[in-house]
This record gives sequence, structure tokens and C-alpha cells, in this order.
Amino acid sequence: MWNTVLNALVFPAPLTAIFMWVNTVAWSRGSTAALPWHTVIIIGALFALVSFPLTVIGAIAGRNMASDFVAPSRTTKVGVISIGVSMSIDTCVRVLYCLCDVCTSVHRVHRIPYSCIYP
Repeated sequence: MWNTVLNALVFPAPLTAIFMWVNTVAWSRGSTAALPWHTVIIIGALFALVSFPLTVIGAIAGRNMASDFVAPSRTTKVGVISIGVSMSIDTCVRVLYCLCDVCTSVHRVHRIPYSCIYP
């Protein structure tokens, strides 16, 4: 249960922190691109009342309906660990690339094509 709560809160936390910082700077500069405070409250309420409860309910339902995993072939712990590490590194690179893509499109900065990272 605590892993679910931690998962539901830790992944959106950096995105929320960056968004709040950028939006606060935009507010202080009087930018028209800044979201109004009531829109920020609505987005927070949607997360608190829809996304977070559905994550917890889904985790509880998934745990209660889970059966024992039977691999179709013999597996080893080393293979599972190395696949998990490479997948998590790949996921991090892809997320960072997407964040850079969003930032560079806002500031019109040239960036390295995705094919240079993953041919």
C-alpha cells in the first residue's frame, strides 16, 4: 500500500515542482502564458480526486487479482535484473528527451535529433 502511495506521489512531484516554479516566474513577470490560479487549483483537484484514488484502487485490485507468475521458459535472476536496469535507463533517457523537446520547442532552441541517441 505504501509503495502505491509513494509511486502515485513521487512521479508527479518533479513535474509539479517545475511547473509551479515556471508558472510563478511567469506570474511575477506578468506573462499572459501563465495559468491563472483557479486553473492550477482545478488541476490539483483533478489529481487529488481522480488520478490519485484511481491509482490506489487499481493497485489494490491488481494485488487482489494477481496470480502466481509462471514463466514460459526457464529464467535466471541475472537476466531479469539486467533487463530491468537497461529498461529503466532507456525509460529515463526517453523521458529526459521528451522534456528537452518540450523546453526547446518553447524557447526555439535547436536540439540533437532523437536518432542520434538511439540509431
